[in-house]
Amino acid sequence: MKKGDWVFDGCDAFGKVKNKPYDSRGITHVDITIFDRSGNELGRTSPAMGGPQTFEPACTASEWTVIKTPEFPLSRYADLKDILHAKCGA
Repeated sequence: MKKGDWVFDGCDAFGKVKNKPYDSRGITHVDITIFDRSGNELGRTSPAMGGPQTFEPACTASEWTVIKTPEFPLSRYADLKDILHAKCGA
């Protein structure tokens, strides 16, 4: 996983890696800018609580999969698992 990679959490969130991954307490983390199915940048979707609003900070890298670049717009009726595909060799 590297800066600029598209990633998917396997459920309902996908986005682009903002910065290179970093270690914190022995766990690799990554900052991710979240997007919607139209290709619009949402930034952060969890409560900011004083933190950054333009990206999701400190996501556990092992919980995200590098995917092929999405072809927007994505169907709003399809399950993301069926239309976002892992990138080979990632």
